[in-house]
Amino acid sequence: MASFEAADSSDLRLVGVSSLLDLALLLPVGFEDFSCTDEPRVGQMCNVAVNIQSQHTAARTLQITAFAPLWNSYIKIAIFNASRWHYTAFKSGKELILHGKLGEYGGFLSLQNPKILKELSGIKAYFKLGLKDERILELKAKYLNAKNLALCGLNDNEINTLLALNANDKNAKELLDNLPNNKEVLNILKFTEIYNHIRKLSSKKTIFSAQKISPNDISQWLKNLPFVPTGDQLKAIDDIKNDLKSDQAKRRVIMGDVGSGKSLVMFATALLAAPKKSIIMAPTSILAQQLYTEAKRLLPSDFSILLVQSGDKKVDFSNATLIIGTHVLLYQKLPKCAVIMIDEQHRFGSAQRHKIELLSSQGEDEKGSLARNSRIPKQNDEQEGEQNDEQILSQNHSANARAHFLQFSATPIPRTLALINSRFVSYSFLKQMPFKKQILTKIIKNADFNALLEHIRTQIEQGKQTIIVYPLVASNERSNYTSLEEAKSFWFSRFEGVYATHGKDKEKENIVANFAQNGNILLSTTIIEVGISLPRLSTIVVVGAERLGLASLHQLRGRVGRHGGQGWCFLFTKMSKPPQRLIDFCTTLDGFEVANIDYKNRQGGDILDGSIQHGATFRFYELEEYITTAAQARAQV
Repeated sequence: MASFEAADSSDLRLVGVSSLLDLALLLPVGFEDFSCTDEPRVGQMCNVAVNIQSQHTAARTLQITAFAPLWNSYIKIAIFNASRWHYTAFKSGKELILHGKLGEYGGFLSLQNPKILKELSGIKAYFKLGLKDERILELKAKYLNAKNLALCGLNDNEINTLLALNANDKNAKELLDNLPNNKEVLNILKFTEIYNHIRKLSSKKTIFSAQKISPNDISQWLKNLPFVPTGDQLKAIDDIKNDLKSDQAKRRVIMGDVGSGKSLVMFATALLAAPKKSIIMAPTSILAQQLYTEAKRLLPSDFSILLVQSGDKKVDFSNATLIIGTHVLLYQKLPKCAVIMIDEQHRFGSAQRHKIELLSSQGEDEKGSLARNSRIPKQNDEQEGEQNDEQILSQNHSANARAHFLQFSATPIPRTLALINSRFVSYSFLKQMPFKKQILTKIIKNADFNALLEHIRTQIEQGKQTIIVYPLVASNERSNYTSLEEAKSFWFSRFEGVYATHGKDKEKENIVANFAQNGNILLSTTIIEVGISLPRLSTIVVVGAERLGLASLHQLRGRVGRHGGQGWCFLFTKMSKPPQRLIDFCTTLDGFEVANIDYKNRQGGDILDGSIQHGATFRFYELEEYITTAAQARAQV
């Protein structure tokens, strides 16, 4: 058999695989049995050789009598809507091999519209991949063998099991048919799947050099803060401190539940890296302004902080140690920085995150070569821009140090998924909260609407605020929910201090800022998901909650009770039976538990594509940590 390494890559791409283990895990979705059926099995698919005895037409149906020598039995055959071809194919005296579901009619065995086979070819797997099954089976026969699988690091038991599953015979069919009940075989498939994924992650990891940093001692600054940092914050800061000591550019994701204090970790990182420059990139101007205000409050008074806003031109970065801005930073001629931090990283496209990292790695040392040689893409131009970036990277990164890259996210992923992706990126977790959450989450329906109005009035009387999140801006005949535009008149006529905005509203940030100061109710879409601080917000209502993923719902719920105090999250649905995931969501405030619930419902994404998003990556593996740990250990060998 051929070595997999010698395989024609274009050959393999046709079936969507890039590794031998991909091919081994490409198992059939089912089998057709074209082997000889030894005895009649009524109600089952059978294959049998017959001699055609006679034919006639009755009630527009071709009626055929045949004899099966192996079964020593006559068979009645019915062909509905018969064509001229059928009359010729089933002509008296012909010997045929028929495939069909065997039945009984009038005391005789019967077949309806059977298929004529050229030969009894045995078991045949089918894959439903838009490619001929024979081609897939040819590739498996060519490359799947014990020697090649052993080179991938599998043991004899795993090799034999995979070869048996790919054998395209009755045993393979029985193994796959009984897979849910065969724990040993299922665990081998789970292990192989995650082991294969981890191996591919390792091959994707690229190592770049980093600027030399001797982290500052910030212990006294931490002691002088107006609050006591949590243990998780201190652990994350220590993780980052060790990263900064490395001569390799590190990538780290800081996962912190809503309100866990990610901002402090950002500021501590900038202080550790000083006098080297650091960047914080936020998804909105409001968030950038909040981070700037908080940085000015918490960092030492002589620490130079610069806020870059939309419209700023010819910005002087020379004296700035910490630069804060939104995607407007993509259009600036940035200085070389030692650390790049992306806040709410899931809000940026992968091309945008890549661009800010690339810009920082070039900087003034290249005398603006990047600005002259590559076009900075607008949001709708990301793909072409990213291709240009890759060309520049290949030319320049060998000579240039790269920044340490930190991504902050309040959308947690399950711990085991982090363990998998740790081959590609390091993780720190902020699970401890500065204060205890007191948020009641409840599913409500039409019958609860009057009680909801009374609750909102009571909260307004107490100086509290409410946000109502609508699934659509304008009406849509395919939606059975009221849109934001349709609902505005109701709320404006019944309450004072009502504001409304949405994603395409150019004034949305000003409206949210005015609401924060003066409003009672904000009507919005999910743009409010991003972590703006609204200290008086006590209630959030999500209309059509079943339309959103749990990560988004958790982000929205995290807007309330940001500074302690009682909060409410109402999930409004018109479904007679709400999905179980919403019911489970109401039982926990732990973002990491929410992530586990969400993963079970939607499956994890694929970090190989540059970001962790939804969409099933695995067919068999289900985040079993003990399997992941074993696969990690094997991948180290």
